[in-house]
Amino acid sequence: MTALTDRLARACMEQRGFKIHQETREQPGRTPLPYENADIEIAMTARQVVDEDRVSEVGYGRSPREMLGFDPSAVAAPGHSAFAALPRAEQNRYWKAYQGYTPDEVPDVPAGDADTQVALPNQESFTLPDGERISYPREGCSAQVQQAMFEGKVREFHELSHYARQGVARAAIGDVRADPEVLERNRQWSRCMQRKGHDGLGEPTDANNRASTSYGARVFGPSSPGFAALKKKEIALATADYACNHEVGLDETRVRVFWRNVARVCADRETQIKAWQELVAAALVRGQELLAHRPWAASGRHAHYGPA
Repeated sequence: MTALTDRLARACMEQRGFKIHQETREQPGRTPLPYENADIEIAMTARQVVDEDRVSEVGYGRSPREMLGFDPSAVAAPGHSAFAALPRAEQNRYWKAYQGYTPDEVPDVPAGDADTQVALPNQESFTLPDGERISYPREGCSAQVQQAMFEGKVREFHELSHYARQGVARAAIGDVRADPEVLERNRQWSRCMQRKGHDGLGEPTDANNRASTSYGARVFGPSSPGFAALKKKEIALATADYACNHEVGLDETRVRVFWRNVARVCADRETQIKAWQELVAAALVRGQELLAHRPWAASGRHAHYGPA
């Protein structure tokens, strides 16, 4: 689905006269962090520890530089983005054509209120019974593609997607956090961490957050003063987390409880899930038809969209 909508959106942008720049980014050879994986189990952090070699080398990978996807050992400027090199006005023209608003038009979130959901310009929004706010574009190529693929049923698609995908995982992981067995494993983990000299941590998320906040606003990456000392502390914290998690069997418990809960939530939402599957299947057929009307022609690494 994503690959097809991306192709259609690219075609739309090229027809509007935009050049699609290839962006290269340094891809360090490392084990992905849990939340970087699209798999439902990993995306919702049912599994909280990472590869042992990665832990011993970079800890959680929580410095600002790493959070942008760059290897902390690479001091040179990582990657190159032709798009980022464009004048700000040209970038804004692109975003306006693609999604109906520019980054400059996004309202500021009040300090200390990171959970606030801001109202984006030119977006249709609605709130589900569970309190989740859903937004999707009503202008730009992104909106045009969605309207064409779903034949006007865009709101229905986003609502059903929440219940069939993200909402399933969120409901399941919420129950994981409150599960008595998981809570007991967290207590055991906390006592283990305390024995290793790390006090005040109730669960692995607390350790991860402690690593994130330790860098502050001035320590971005390896070239920043004080980075080496903070990274050493982060590695020590992550190494202790890894050992304690395995010692008490926390991950194994979380994963088992998570999938048990997913099965329950899927059973409860069977009607919405089946409706979502039918809507997506029809949209995929419609998307292929849209592509067929204007065939692709390959030229090097770039694709061009136009008449045959």
